[in-house]
Amino acid sequence: MNQPHYLNIGCGNHYSSEPEWTNVDFLQFGPGVIAHNLLQGIPMPDISFDLVYHSHVLEHFSKADGEQLIRECYRVLRPGGTLRIAIPDLEQLAKNYLRALEESLASPKNEVVGDQYDWSVIEMLDQGLRNLPGGAMEAWIKREPLPNEDLLRERFGLAGLDMRDKILQRKEPSALKKIFKSITNSLLRYRNKYERVGRYRLGGEPHLWMYDRFSLERLLAQNGFSRFRICTAFESAVPNWNTYQLDTINGMVRKPDSLFVEAQKI
Repeated sequence: MNQPHYLNIGCGNHYSSEPEWTNVDFLQFGPGVIAHNLLQGIPMPDISFDLVYHSHVLEHFSKADGEQLIRECYRVLRPGGTLRIAIPDLEQLAKNYLRALEESLASPKNEVVGDQYDWSVIEMLDQGLRNLPGGAMEAWIKREPLPNEDLLRERFGLAGLDMRDKILQRKEPSALKKIFKSITNSLLRYRNKYERVGRYRLGGEPHLWMYDRFSLERLLAQNGFSRFRICTAFESAVPNWNTYQLDTINGMVRKPDSLFVEAQKI
């Protein structure tokens, strides 16, 4: 049996090094990762792969650019090949917000309930509206002690706890560096602010569009895919999927806030 060919786009630093995998991202995050501007398409020939996979990538593209990315996925897939996508689930975010709102209205003085409400708003809006790295989400996550670590674990799983560790391990800038930065910001306050916001907004971190199970199925169907199905992190048409530990690690879901779907090119 011929070895399958799998493609992971927007892989970041979480990818499989098994020989069947090709990994591509805007930057080279590790050995063997191909650096390429994915806004200019996927740098692979037509009909090259049995699987195209991307996790928490599509939401960082505008609606129009996202549709182009899906067309590129279709182009490089072989007939019968599978497209697997994991994205933040807009439906789940909306339901969490509505539930937190009702609970907060019922118990307005309950600080735990209020904290859950604050998080539901931040999670739904901050990654799309923030103008500088981290935003309100980082401020909520880096509180020490964190009043509601279980909520972070529930929503973001291993990825969320890892995010918190990295935030807390950052070194505080020296007093001299703070003074220099303050003077520079004062001298160039408008230009500096606009440039920082512009670089950030165009730098790939913000969420530029969101999807639920209806809009994602419609997007895929409009671009040639069929047999759309919603999966768990553990389920896949790809043989031995869990051995690659892309959506799960040691039996735990990396990003529990995800909508996992697969569709086929017929």
